[in-house]
Amino acid sequence: MLTQLLGWAALIIGLAGTWLLPRTRHGWLLAIACGITWAVVDIRIALWSGLAGALLAIGVNWRCWRHRVTAQPR
Repeated sequence: MLTQLLGWAALIIGLAGTWLLPRTRHGWLLAIACGITWAVVDIRIALWSGLAGALLAIGVNWRCWRHRVTAQPR
């Protein structure tokens, strides 16, 4: 039950991040939170390839957040 709730939370967080991404940098933070949530889900169900993908997504989103990547011109 907890794993399903975490999966739904990751989906909602990811969709919110995608919606905010073109507008602010907060979308990257939500994408990082989504990746962390998916990593927890993958650990709980022992899906190690999914964990690798979640960690990669966290790394890419972290880099974009640190470099202030936005869809708007500066």
